[in-house]
Amino acid sequence: MKASEAKRLGEELLREPVKRVNNIPKLLASIGATGDEGSCKCALQFLKLFFLDSFKRGSIFVQNPTGTALSPENKLHAWLKQKYDSFCHALEGLLQAPNNNLQVSALNAIMELVRGQQVGVFDKGLFGKALTVLLQSQTVDEETLQLLLSKYMPYADVRFYTLRAIHKMSEESLRPSAVLTREQSGRRLFQVLAAILPTLSAGTESEDVQSWCGAIEAGVVEAAPTPGEGSQQRRKRKRQQALTAESSPLLGAVQWANPAAYKRAFSEAWLGLLTLPLPSDLLKKVLVQLHSTVMPHMPNPLLLSDFLTRCLDEGGLVGMLALNGIFTLVTKHGLEYPNFYSRLYALLQAPVFRAKYRAQFLQLADIFLSSGMVPAYTAAAFIKKFARLALTAPPAGAIIAIAFIHNLVRRHPSCSVLLNKPVSSTSPSSGAATPGPASAASQKDAVTPAANMAAAVAQTSPPHSLTNGHSKGHVQGDDASSGASSSQADEDSSSDSLAADGAAVDEARVQNQEVAMSGVGSAGVIGGVGQDVFDEHEADPAKCRAIESSLWELESLRHHWYHAVANYVSILDKDLGDRKRTAEVDVGALLRSSYSGYLMLETEKRLKSVPVAFYSSPPNQLFHDAVKADFPGWVC
Repeated sequence: MKASEAKRLGEELLREPVKRVNNIPKLLASIGATGDEGSCKCALQFLKLFFLDSFKRGSIFVQNPTGTALSPENKLHAWLKQKYDSFCHALEGLLQAPNNNLQVSALNAIMELVRGQQVGVFDKGLFGKALTVLLQSQTVDEETLQLLLSKYMPYADVRFYTLRAIHKMSEESLRPSAVLTREQSGRRLFQVLAAILPTLSAGTESEDVQSWCGAIEAGVVEAAPTPGEGSQQRRKRKRQQALTAESSPLLGAVQWANPAAYKRAFSEAWLGLLTLPLPSDLLKKVLVQLHSTVMPHMPNPLLLSDFLTRCLDEGGLVGMLALNGIFTLVTKHGLEYPNFYSRLYALLQAPVFRAKYRAQFLQLADIFLSSGMVPAYTAAAFIKKFARLALTAPPAGAIIAIAFIHNLVRRHPSCSVLLNKPVSSTSPSSGAATPGPASAASQKDAVTPAANMAAAVAQTSPPHSLTNGHSKGHVQGDDASSGASSSQADEDSSSDSLAADGAAVDEARVQNQEVAMSGVGSAGVIGGVGQDVFDEHEADPAKCRAIESSLWELESLRHHWYHAVANYVSILDKDLGDRKRTAEVDVGALLRSSYSGYLMLETEKRLKSVPVAFYSSPPNQLFHDAVKADFPGWVC
């Protein structure tokens, strides 16, 4: 059928609706995805206008009449109802048409029919079928879906029944017979959920609520009672109903006008979405807005605890984003999660400073660690973890780590001992070598700092220094102070004793070097002279022994190859030395730093003196011949 023929049949049908009802099957036959686009759109528009006008005249039975005896007029009405159902089915088929223009026209026609039966009546059955096609069909164009979100989602009744449909579709998407795969269905459902307002009204007042069916504007509906409402709320609702009934008749109570029912539908839709196997990128998007957009508007946010715990077990950025939701549940909704900071500590790894979402990751970490109620041993563990990561992090990451150390030390003054920690001389894990019988006899005596220094020198001195003249003279001095006579036999005996002591010290030095390589002290624990007791591989901050360690990493960072990092350590010393006149470092301002930013900063500097490299002859090797042995593999 041509478009001109469809136009003629449609005009006759509108002009004489009863006499020309036989034009309806002809127009329905021209509606299809494979026919002519012009005739299809023309027939669609005329049939839409005809059925909307029939609803106003009461010529269509919305439900099939009961009984067997029907008058000719009732038979006509029942026949029109059948043709109306066929028209709606044809429109649902056009939503899957390959032509985008037909999809848009079908969606607009369906939405007009949804509210066309009667003022204040929303045909949720027709809307639910159309929405199922839009969200589960692979041929639906993106422009059609955006039309639904931008034009119709601002209305409260459309949003409510969309939430109900999404909850139902999320259960059906778990079945193998779903049209889309579960991942595709999850993406489509999230796209719609992200565009739906979490509250019934767009503003703060109830007058801001708008309805597509016109029920609120006409004042013909009332909100359905909330389940479990108290007697005082019930009396107040009945008084409002009596006042409203005097001005306009009511069609009845509807669920979509009830804020509590809307909040419950919003919660069920999101919980249904989270049951689907979401891909990694979509899961990150969900977690980003879960704590700010979804949780505040759920009747019971604790229902998300299982989902967030599963995400937390995945680790990485997904785990960090899940920690944000867990933190919200713990602080605002009473969730008991004692391992929160242990999870955060385990997620803090070297790839954090190179990750794509490092700014958001570290911003959340700064929020989590801002509490002054964190135990001192936990704060010390994070301080040491940041200090250790700063050694291998990029310059921007090192500066951020130093800022975290600065803020944590300010918040927890008991951790200031890490900045200048003396060596514990009585520690069982000191790993000091036993110099000989004389030392064994004085184990009960207090060890002086000079003895500690002597032990350290004994461990770091070369082997030949143990038998040189200085050591020998030292032993002879001890023999002289004891008052014993110095004969040749005594000298030989002293030489043998000295050689034996030297061999013992030499053996202890070798053992301590092996301990240093393995990182295990003489007592079987991490430590020893020149060893850090902090265990960076321990996942539990209470067991990593950070509070027993010191921030020797800061001394290494003072000699960082990039001057900005070294300068930042100096600023840290100054700020911690004068706490009253200084404040915490704004970590957020440092999160935007990167290699490209520092490179641009260096290239834009105006140098007062330009360094010039002069060579009498062009260099042909990286290192000089005298130091080749110190750099094996670097010199050819």
